[in-house]
Amino acid sequence: MMKRILRIIMWLLFIFALFIAGAYFLPRIAIIERTAVIDAPPKVVFAQINDLHSWDKWSKWNQIDPDMKIKYINNGVGENAGYTWESDVKNVGSGQVLITETVPYDSIVTLLNFMEQGDARAVFQFEDIDNTTRVTWRMEYDVGFNPVARWMGLMMGRYVGPDFEEGLENLNVVCKVQVQENSYIEELVELEEFAYASVRKEVPYLEVSLIMGEMLGTVSSFIEDVNVGIAGAPFAIYHEMEGEQIDLECGIPISEPVIGTETIITSVYPSIKCAAVDYYGDYRQLEDAHTTLQ
Repeated sequence: MMKRILRIIMWLLFIFALFIAGAYFLPRIAIIERTAVIDAPPKVVFAQINDLHSWDKWSKWNQIDPDMKIKYINNGVGENAGYTWESDVKNVGSGQVLITETVPYDSIVTLLNFMEQGDARAVFQFEDIDNTTRVTWRMEYDVGFNPVARWMGLMMGRYVGPDFEEGLENLNVVCKVQVQENSYIEELVELEEFAYASVRKEVPYLEVSLIMGEMLGTVSSFIEDVNVGIAGAPFAIYHEMEGEQIDLECGIPISEPVIGTETIITSVYPSIKCAAVDYYGDYRQLEDAHTTLQ
């Protein structure tokens, strides 16, 4: 009887040793990847992921606990932005998401800190397919040296994969609504410095559309006279809006700096980060776009 017990113990120890040894032949990095085609252009899809405020609309994890406390980092939009979360729900816990790299309409890289559970790296890649977007969502999680964690890493795709799939399905719905409702897509844009010529004056609010055309006409004539190239789309700067008057500057980017006149301002606009939306339509509805940005 004793020999039989010893034999069972030896076999158990042998199996346990195989379990431990085998774990170290397993990959240390667990990978979960899912792909879906979203019925919206890459710009729309990219904006929903690049703006962390939008994750509540599509991320399965953000929807598990409606009372989850979120604090945004760097306004929660674009590279170096992020958020921390705290939840009393066991499957949610606490942690931090940080966007480490963005390439507009191509890819977004995020770093996820699950506190005592370690870090993970997630990459979203976007591919334009006939005005739809193939999104590949890939997460790499370092399971470390713990042999049990190594074995668990093999099953992460089975357990976490469905959350990815549901998130991508939700993302598709959100993006389709954005397209159907022709919603504004807000972005943070880095403008490189550029030379320009402009005219600045105070104008009545109700006459902006008419006077803006006249101001840009004056700038165009100057550019033609000094024989420089136009280097971009016309722009308008509302320096101050008070009462019914607007301190308005209208200009056109030019290919190289030139000397201005008493009427024409010439200078170099510095590199700057700004919020932007694309607006198409009647000038009288432009206020809606400005309200969205603000």
